[in-house]
Amino acid sequence: MKKEYLDNLKPLEEKYKIEFDYDSDPNEILFSFIDEDDFDYQSINFGRLIEYTEFEYDKIDDYTIKTRNIFQIQVSLDENLVNPEILFNIIFYAENYNVQLVDCPFLIGLYNSEHHCYNRDYDIYPAQNRYAFEIKYLTDTFENDQLSIVKRVLYYINCKFDIKLNLEPLDKPGEYGFIVF
Repeated sequence: MKKEYLDNLKPLEEKYKIEFDYDSDPNEILFSFIDEDDFDYQSINFGRLIEYTEFEYDKIDDYTIKTRNIFQIQVSLDENLVNPEILFNIIFYAENYNVQLVDCPFLIGLYNSEHHCYNRDYDIYPAQNRYAFEIKYLTDTFENDQLSIVKRVLYYINCKFDIKLNLEPLDKPGEYGFIVF
């Protein structure tokens, strides 16, 4: 199945300017948005990549990109945060979903790549140096307001760790101009 699915990624490579490294670990795939620095390959679990790409994504508000049962809500991290890695290990569990902070959010990277929300000259990339809370629903029953869920998580983290995380609006299409390669 992996070979068959990898063949289906070819159109994604062209549409979203993604480069995949198929020779990596059989359970992991390395990817980079082509306009990002050459050394900035990110690792993604093969199963997770399927979840992200088997359905088209939608922008549902100024902060959120979704696909079938996964929502990514963009946030900004406190610039003074010394050790942000601790935040990536925190997972909030609810009855039918879980919430986790992710680095280089793949769905937001797809949106930014497709809509030219990047500019290499200003170090603004589709996924690099971006963060999102990812809500993954375990059933087909979704909460009505994902922003409310994330706001509760933001409040908890901001109070518990005495840091400042904020909702960060998605960039507007073409905001940084088109990049010519």
